[in-house]
Amino acid sequence: MKKRYIALRIMGTIYKVLGIIIGLVTILAVIGTIGISIIGGTTMQGLSQQFGAYTSNAGIFGSALGGLLLSLFTLLYGSFVAVSFLAVGEGIYLLIAIGENTHKSVALLQAKATDNNIAG
Repeated sequence: MKKRYIALRIMGTIYKVLGIIIGLVTILAVIGTIGISIIGGTTMQGLSQQFGAYTSNAGIFGSALGGLLLSLFTLLYGSFVAVSFLAVGEGIYLLIAIGENTHKSVALLQAKATDNNIAG
């Protein structure tokens, strides 16, 4: 049987691939955000000690907490966008399947009606 809805198949595949790419970029962004926040807090504490400013461990913990909150937000938002793209791609494939099944049902009903007319 001839494949129908070529453009829709391409669009569904593009949405699925974009969803996977967005998911991977989200994971990398979360790891990077956590790493940069911890390194940044340590660096800022070292600089403040070097220049004789008042220091405490709040710099490290504050930046780590801020990085953790930012990475949590990034993870939630990126996951939502990635799953949305995957869902749109799957929805397109669902519509294609419904159209193909409808087309097959009509062909079977027409064939059955033709057989009943010949036998009758």
